[in-house]
Amino acid sequence: MFSLGAPEFFVIAVVLTTLVVAAIPFCKISERLGFSKWWGLLNLCPLGTLIWAYYVGFAKWPKESSSD
Repeated sequence: MFSLGAPEFFVIAVVLTTLVVAAIPFCKISERLGFSKWWGLLNLCPLGTLIWAYYVGFAKWPKESSSD
């Protein structure tokens, strides 16, 4: 069997914490713009931030269209 030692556990904990801390602001920004907060999770994959920025930058924002 494979068991995790202290160094492996520490690395896994740091990586998971970093991913969660990085995803929270993008989820909040997406939600405030009127998009689904799940779009913020796209930032967890490589190049996801760039895809998210292009989508948000060029899409018609739901909050803009609801005020018409």
